[in-house]
Amino acid sequence: MLLVEYEVIKPFNNNVVLAKNLGTEKILIKKGIGFSAKAGDRIPAHTDFERVFVIENPETSVKFNQLITRIDHRLVGICEEVLHLICSAIGEKLDEEMHIRLTDHIAFTVFRLQKNDKIDNPFMIEIETLYSKEMEIARQAIELLEKALDLYIPEEEAGFIALH
Repeated sequence: MLLVEYEVIKPFNNNVVLAKNLGTEKILIKKGIGFSAKAGDRIPAHTDFERVFVIENPETSVKFNQLITRIDHRLVGICEEVLHLICSAIGEKLDEEMHIRLTDHIAFTVFRLQKNDKIDNPFMIEIETLYSKEMEIARQAIELLEKALDLYIPEEEAGFIALH
């Protein structure tokens, strides 16, 4: 079997890059993979990635590429780390659209918080009651986001993430 290297298209952060392999764009997640990476760099195909995500649906791929051009690339990387955390916690893959929906949601939340907008969630009690496992995972996601962004994210946001 021929192993073809990955070509970095765009590094998102130290742990996430967008790369191409045999004409297919893939999101590669591995600790340190994006550190000092730049477009055109090569990554050996035999690399032991934590996760490789491929958007198979061409329409979804177009939407994802449109999204990543309008938000900070580091935020895309952080969102992919959050999605990786969620996949690991639930033990299954997420659908392709989730990468778009959650990344877009988090980007808008960060935008609102940076403008000092208040985040209210009047359904916190119901969400906590009906989706306790999802809330636990969402709280972990909030911790990861807060640490990476150096930004306080209110508990109410965990409720919105849990519903995704």
